[in-house]
Amino acid sequence: MGLRSTGSAFADDVLRIQISGPSQPHLTIVDLPGLIHSENKFQTLADVKLVQDMVQRQISNRRSIILAVISAQNDFANQVVLKLAREVDESSVRTLGVITKPDTLPSFQSLTKAARDGVYSDSSFEDPRSPEGYSRRLRAVVQNCNVEFAETVRLRSHRHEIVEKIEHDADQESRTRLITRTEFLDYVHGLLKRGRGRELLGMFNPLVVGDLFHDQSQYWKSLAEDYVRVTWQATRAFLDIAVSYLAEEATSEAILVNVVEPAMEERLGRMKIKLPELLTPFYKVREAILIAELGDPFSPAHAMQMEAKPVQSIAEGSQENVAHGELLEKRLRVLEAGAETCKRHSRGKQRSFGESTVNGNAEVRCLKSPTTICQTSKKSSRYLISLE
Repeated sequence: MGLRSTGSAFADDVLRIQISGPSQPHLTIVDLPGLIHSENKFQTLADVKLVQDMVQRQISNRRSIILAVISAQNDFANQVVLKLAREVDESSVRTLGVITKPDTLPSFQSLTKAARDGVYSDSSFEDPRSPEGYSRRLRAVVQNCNVEFAETVRLRSHRHEIVEKIEHDADQESRTRLITRTEFLDYVHGLLKRGRGRELLGMFNPLVVGDLFHDQSQYWKSLAEDYVRVTWQATRAFLDIAVSYLAEEATSEAILVNVVEPAMEERLGRMKIKLPELLTPFYKVREAILIAELGDPFSPAHAMQMEAKPVQSIAEGSQENVAHGELLEKRLRVLEAGAETCKRHSRGKQRSFGESTVNGNAEVRCLKSPTTICQTSKKSSRYLISLE
């Protein structure tokens, strides 16, 4: 209180300010000095004891509400005011905690954003050479996982590895099967025979390429699952460290159990569902690639864009077909003329050069006509016309 002229930085006297009025609450606010932990050139041991006695006397009143002001910059366990409050209010019924200077600490959002973006300037990331310091650098951990995954896929994701000669001291633990070029060609030849389709002799079914690719990449799924698990564990470890750094033990444990763990399990489930979807295009030779646009060359839109010469060539066909078409047209005209003749005979008086009766039906033959006309029924006429 600036009373250094008396030889002490503090005094037990009370500076009282009273405000009265009909609308004023019945409330007394006591502003106590901050607790002193040790002496210095401005504060003596007597000052330390004086302030502590003053605080204990005020908070011991059962009608007092204790506002325990603590700094966010200091560890929760090092706050002396909480110890004094528990001594007089064991169940914390009349104690309220007030945290000051929270803006001086990194927030969870800012810490995770920095770790995700690879900006490790804050002191909370610690030494990258230590295991915990490296775990806090989430972007670095994930990037290294990506590099390792790419290298694993390049070197150990294939089922067969073609070699000129199989050495006896080859790696027995590797899942990759060593196979000579001759053996692999025999293997492919067997697949070609078992995958025959409607191709011409000497050709091969192009879908066999998909069979070979599927067989060669059958380890991809397990490798991708391992990658998902490793990156998920790295993220989970970072969140554990970040939450523990920003909150005291009991609070951080509650956050991890009730917030972080359910959220991370939900994300892991979504990743497991998404993984087969991402792998499907690599496991399946899509029919769309081969036959989806098969009908386009025969569409009207495509035909309209063709030049006149190929269109005429397609429409005319071969010379043999053209001659055959002309012959059919000639015969059609003869048949149509014969049909008209039959109609006239059926309406008018039947005349013929010769007539015979079979089972009561009249059979008419025009012997000198280029066609033969037969009436096979009195009720309905059916004419058989043949060229001579």
